[in-house]
Amino acid sequence: MNEQLVDFAVIHIRRRLESAPHSADTVSGIHSFWIEWPEPAPSQAISLEALERLEGDGLVERIALDTRELWRRRRETKRY
Repeated sequence: MNEQLVDFAVIHIRRRLESAPHSADTVSGIHSFWIEWPEPAPSQAISLEALERLEGDGLVERIALDTRELWRRRRETKRY
């Protein structure tokens, strides 16, 4: 895996979540619309690796929605 491209994707995903914290999208949508890739864009696997890294850091989470998987900023669970 090209670590420089993964780092590039991580930076762009973080920026998107800072500017629009309620954003959520599929890996494909994030790869295509959240990240300003130089041409030609690398494999979508780069974006997935970046998301999995951010998930490991506790910044994002995956949400199963029917047959799709959405990624969004991790929400804190409220406890009463």
